[in-house]
Amino acid sequence: MSLLEAAQSITIPGRVLLALTAITVDLGIGLLLFYELRRPRSGFLVRARGSKADVSPESIQAQVMHHVSQIEGVLDLDVRVQPMTGGRVDLTLDVLTLPDVMVAKKVKEITGVVRQVVVKHMGLRLGEGPSIHLELASPSAVAHAEDLVRQPVPLEAPLEPVAALPAAEAANPARPGENSVARDGAAENSAAVVNEETDNPVAPG
Repeated sequence: MSLLEAAQSITIPGRVLLALTAITVDLGIGLLLFYELRRPRSGFLVRARGSKADVSPESIQAQVMHHVSQIEGVLDLDVRVQPMTGGRVDLTLDVLTLPDVMVAKKVKEITGVVRQVVVKHMGLRLGEGPSIHLELASPSAVAHAEDLVRQPVPLEAPLEPVAALPAAEAANPARPGENSVARDGAAENSAAVVNEETDNPVAPG
């Protein structure tokens, strides 16, 4: 029996069951493709003039920390990067600042720097953030840290002066391989010869 004859022999309930099976398989494949396309990735896709690049969360974190830490009044900083659907970036910043900063003004300044780095420099899209958790440092802790910085650094102990060599050793420096006994004997012989010439001067001819 040919394939066409087998298909014609299928009853109406069988045909309905095959149609439902095919629809279910198609829906499953479509859902898998949709999830794969919308699934948050470990990196963030950047498109520019027909090309694309993948930027890691660690790179985003390093860039944001580098620029935000240079803002005046920022003492400490922690950045967390989370991927969102659609390739957007969700940023959360924990910022420790000096106690005398204007909170609203500082938050606005930090937000502007983050958008400048992530959107303009890196070509990414931000979510609804960045979320900034601002904490003001304790004035007493800052004063203590400033006192520690002002403390003078102790100088190293001066080196002890090198003892001067005796006159005999300075006049007769040791040569390589010569021991001190031979050197002292040569010095005594030279002194004896000088004394003998002094005691017995040579008469003129």
